[in-house]
Amino acid sequence: MIVRGDWLALHAGRREGECMFDYPISVPRDTLYARLGIPPEATMAEIRDAKGALIEEIGVARRRVEKRLAEVDEQVAGLAEARSTLERAINEGASDEEKSSIRSRLNDLERKAEEFCPEYRSLRREQDDLHKRLIEINGMVISDPKGRADYDLEHPPLSVLRLTDCGPDLLGDHPDALPLLRAEISRFLEDKGETVFHPTDVTRRDFSGDLTHTPLLDGEER
Repeated sequence: MIVRGDWLALHAGRREGECMFDYPISVPRDTLYARLGIPPEATMAEIRDAKGALIEEIGVARRRVEKRLAEVDEQVAGLAEARSTLERAINEGASDEEKSSIRSRLNDLERKAEEFCPEYRSLRREQDDLHKRLIEINGMVISDPKGRADYDLEHPPLSVLRLTDCGPDLLGDHPDALPLLRAEISRFLEDKGETVFHPTDVTRRDFSGDLTHTPLLDGEER
């Protein structure tokens, strides 16, 4: 595989080790790749792994926050009910007067919650932030090959930092592909008279030597 520096030297017509430009390429800092903690030239598999790891990390944080907030709800009677009532009123388009009355009661209950748990409001903000981050990560366009290609073109020079296309990794996405490919290659070589090693009998076609005496396994002939 050609790495980034080799690509630059190749297309600049320079000798190995020389750079195409007098100054380093400036890569945008606030990219979706940076948010996943991976370089722009990462493979689709690396993007999936990084995305999965970040989702799991957010999940752990959400469970911690939700557990603590649930404890507060249990201690402050009516808090969870008032919060649900407000959400329902907003979704159903209730009048401003009705929503104001619900908010007033909710504020009173949240003050009681802060007495029991001083970090209550910060936990609520953290819960909202984690929810937004999860939505953002699940909707990242670079998770899709076509979306990634479009994103890279919209954020130069990302499209030139990756030499392979955004097509799917057929062998990696289909676990049955490699065994089938091995079987076809083995069959081709055997048809040409070549000796092919088979780790198991699953891929073997010639069983004519199975009854041949083998001293190591069968002992010495008498």
